[in-house]
Amino acid sequence: MSLHSAQTFEIGFGHDGAQSMSGSEAVIDHVTAHGDTVDIGDAGWVPGAIFDRQGFDLKIKGEDGQQLLIRDYFAQAKLADLSLDGGEGVIRGAVVERLAGPSTDGQYAQLDVSMGITIGSAEVVDGEAWATRIDGTRVLLEEGSDIFMGDVLETGSGGALLVTFVDETSFSLSERARMVIDELVYDPASSANTASFSLVQGLFVLISGDVSKTGEMTIDTPVSTIGIRGTSAVIEAAAEGEKNQITLLQDPDGSVGIIEISTGVSSVILDTLGASTSVTAYNQPPSAVEILSSQQIETLYSSTLATMRSSGSDGRAVGTGGDGDATPTDREEGDGREDEGGEAEENTDSSEISDEDLSELEPELEEEFAELSPEELEEEFAELSPEELEEEF
Repeated sequence: MSLHSAQTFEIGFGHDGAQSMSGSEAVIDHVTAHGDTVDIGDAGWVPGAIFDRQGFDLKIKGEDGQQLLIRDYFAQAKLADLSLDGGEGVIRGAVVERLAGPSTDGQYAQLDVSMGITIGSAEVVDGEAWATRIDGTRVLLEEGSDIFMGDVLETGSGGALLVTFVDETSFSLSERARMVIDELVYDPASSANTASFSLVQGLFVLISGDVSKTGEMTIDTPVSTIGIRGTSAVIEAAAEGEKNQITLLQDPDGSVGIIEISTGVSSVILDTLGASTSVTAYNQPPSAVEILSSQQIETLYSSTLATMRSSGSDGRAVGTGGDGDATPTDREEGDGREDEGGEAEENTDSSEISDEDLSELEPELEEEFAELSPEELEEEFAELSPEELEEEF
């Protein structure tokens, strides 16, 4: 199903021609059976709102008192996408269904058997964070709490959360963040694994696991779709019209992967450490790619990066290209890098003979060399290779 369609539901009007209102409640009424999207204007508040299923109707309540009722929304066999501000942002119907919960809390209704399977756990919880299960039950998370397929994860004001899945994919969530676990199918022996997540609101740091290397991993935000090819990244899900920035990071093993960011207009690929683009609307192209320095990345995303790193696991030590982030080449060669004091490390693989090595020569050799002039010494050893010199001494 396309994230955006020109076919929309009709807005209902009263007999006097005015749009139906109930107190401060705006009402979209008379949903048509064939509509693919519901258009909502001035919708910057919607991603952070409370979604409430009321029979066949959908009621959306904003933090600042906004209220919107979409009649007969759940009467459709295929739920409509919410098109925000004329297509600048999109919340897919499947995500709306998860945010609204089942028709009756605590009960399963027409749910896939795979939903409700444990697929991960909360590794770090700071402040308040919740998981809303597919049966509508809302659970306050603690470190070690199970995460299930279909969960809606949220953090409160001042809260932070780090979750790790069975394939070693990890997400850290900033305060006031919201995401939906759409799907995660993982078999270590398979090459057709799949995972999809919807980031509705907030700032996220991702370290992708085995699924991205042995199958397909996608992430949806209200303004973009992101294809993950074995990498780490910071992803911002802000309201449409605001800057949604995506930045490529260094994996804990020192490698840098690839991500593709697509809107309804075009796409860009990030494949360099610090590469960054921003998206403000689904119906606009991503910005030109720029390269952020390590200092810029640490400044922009400090708290969410800290949550990812706070587990103490080397597998969560995501890098930004700073002095402490070793690359595979650095770790293997060990030369040309500076230590903390700013001095270059010694090349431990060098075959050259140092002054210290010469000082350790046998006394009789020293006496022999002492009798030779500099010109004779140069002539004596000019044709010897470093290996021959080493064998000689």
